Amino acid sequence: DVIKLGCVSKKMQTCSEDKLMWSRKIKCPFETGREKKMEFIGRRLTKKNFLEGTYHPCLLQGHTDAIHTVDLDPFKETLVSGSKDSSVKFWNIKRKRCATYHGHGADVKKVLLWEGGAVSASIDKTVHVWNPETDEAKILRGHGASVINLSLLESDPTKVLSSSHDHTMRLWDLNEGRLVQKLTDHEGAVRCL
Repeated sequence: DVIKLGCVSKKMQTCSEDKLMWSRKIKCPFETGREKKMEFIGRRLTKKNFLEGTYHPCLLQGHTDAIHTVDLDPFKETLVSGSKDSSVKFWNIKRKRCATYHGHGADVKKVLLWEGGAVSASIDKTVHVWNPETDEAKILRGHGASVINLSLLESDPTKVLSSSHDHTMRLWDLNEGRLVQKLTDHEGAVRCL
């Protein structure tokens, strides 16, 4: 991660800002203006904090096993994390408090923040849509093996794409909690979205 690389040392920061070097080695993963803007703001804040020496790590404790995945909304100061302990935690970073969801029956491999709360994927073959404010959850079933990745659709952030070891991807409607489309024809596990 280029941002993290820039936080290691002054030399690494200089290296991370070398646009010519990175343009040859890394294709930009951002397609839209909003993602480019968010990346720019994140890099600018990280660089400012690094150079001013105002970067102060914050320790959030709560999971009882390894954390597999996190997603952060720096503007709302919230973070969601998923763990090998089968739980999802929705953190208020400023207050260092969290709400916990224990609906999965196995490791949580991917979590995402969305306007209605958190979405999580697990090796228990399910996708869960959890609202930490109401503690309500929808369980999306359909995969025949571990669900290993998620991606919100940029054109419609109420839809999420899940991928699995069952060689499929599935498009879900998060508001309605239903399957929209099943995408097949992969010859192996779909790990990346």
